[in-house]
Amino acid sequence: MDREYLMYLLENYFGRIVGVVIGFLIALIFIFFGFWRGLITIILMGLGFFVGRFWDKEKRLPDSIEKFLPPRR
Repeated sequence: MDREYLMYLLENYFGRIVGVVIGFLIALIFIFFGFWRGLITIILMGLGFFVGRFWDKEKRLPDSIEKFLPPRR
């Protein structure tokens, strides 16, 4: 495959390519860990992703956590 064709595929089918890769990785997790352990692994990975995203935006984890907690009295 030449470089132009790969760039065409990435520009026009990026979402599909990412979806297939993510689906393949989830299938591997289920195969290696089993359904329930795989499901817990995926949930914890998602939780870690969201914590990391908030940490990147706020630059401090306590500030991000305080947004979800009720105000102090």
